[in-house]
Amino acid sequence: MALRATSQLVPTPSSTRRPVNASFSFAVTVVDRRAPKAKPRTLELALAASNDLSFADGQKTVTQEVSVGSEPVDVTFPSEGISGPGNLAAFEVTLRENGGSRIVSCMIALE
Repeated sequence: MALRATSQLVPTPSSTRRPVNASFSFAVTVVDRRAPKAKPRTLELALAASNDLSFADGQKTVTQEVSVGSEPVDVTFPSEGISGPGNLAAFEVTLRENGGSRIVSCMIALE
């Protein structure tokens, strides 16, 4: 399978204050042009293991199942809580297929 993003991973908001305790929505369009028909895929948002942030449940990842095929699909991860001290200038959020390699990522600035 050749899952890929046809858009940027867009966070809303794109910045927050320290310490981080905010909800973010993430939007992206994905496609698998080689898929003969749409099938369920588990997409995962991941925070870097090395930073001091986590999603609301204390985990470094959140998942969502989406049916993806040869037609582009808009995917939204609504209202994902992220918290932690935020001892960085910015942090990266990565989209990947359940444990796979990076498809696309975005940066969120810390004020």
